[in-house]
Amino acid sequence: MISEKLIGLVRQVESNFRAAGYDQSNFRFVVDPEALHTEAAWEKRLRGALTFLFGDWKPAPPPQP
Repeated sequence: MISEKLIGLVRQVESNFRAAGYDQSNFRFVVDPEALHTEAAWEKRLRGALTFLFGDWKPAPPPQP
């Protein structure tokens, strides 16, 4: 479980980004204090993070001959 001190530090970083003008369109901050730092836990969160960063990615069609 994440310590309250660590969450406080990360929330300060979030506050700094918000003060610099970042908003929901270009900055995402998620705290799940119950999440573990394991591959299974990351698997549950990674799709949302990658979609936020890169959009709804679709594989490119194969090149035409």
